[in-house]
Formats: sequence, C-alpha cells, structure tokens
Amino acid sequence: MNRYKVFLDSKLKPSDVIERLEDKTFLHYYLEEDWEIARNYEEFINTILQKHTEEKTLMFVSLGHDVGEKNGYECVNWLSAYIAEFKMEFPTFAIHTKNGQGAKNMQKLLTTFLDGYYC
Repeated sequence: MNRYKVFLDSKLKPSDVIERLEDKTFLHYYLEEDWEIARNYEEFINTILQKHTEEKTLMFVSLGHDVGEKNGYECVNWLSAYIAEFKMEFPTFAIHTKNGQGAKNMQKLLTTFLDGYYC
C-alpha cells in the first residue's frame, strides 16, 4: 500500500523545523524528502482528497498553524471529520508551529477527537 506524509506550513520545509521538534521520535520522517507540502488550508484538503482517490494512505502529518485565513486548527478539524466519515486510521502527527496558543488549540482538538474516535 502506498503511504504518504503531509507537511502543512506557509513558508517552511520539513528540514527547517528539525531544531524545534521537542520530541525527536519522528525525526527520521523530517530527514526524508518524500513529503507532500501544503502551504494553506485549500492545498491541505486538495492533497488529501487527491491521494485518497489514488488509494494512498496518510501516514504522518506535520502541522503548522499560521497558514492563511483558515489556519492549522481548521485543517485539523477538517481532517478529523474526513477520517471519521471514511472510518480511516488517524495518521501519526506532530505539531511544529511556533504559535504557542495555536499549538495548544490543535493539540486539544486532536486529543478530544482521538479520545472519542478510539474509545
């Protein structure tokens, strides 16, 4: 099965955030080059929809927050609903944003969703 990773950030590339990763568990993903880069909400959704039609599995998402009018929180909200609708496994994720409040909000949304989804 083909698997893929999505990196959501308006400017950075995966290798740019290595130093700010608090948890180095997923460092090996950031050293790889085979990322789908989404610069905003629309690109994030379109990438996931396109890969789903190609029967590829989302394995990892790295989340920035400040990516335009619709931010990373809204991307997480959409992804959660999409995964629930298609009864998919939630991908492994990391939050790399420097926006502290945005990171907290995304983490809270993800935790709430996952606690309810896998109970």
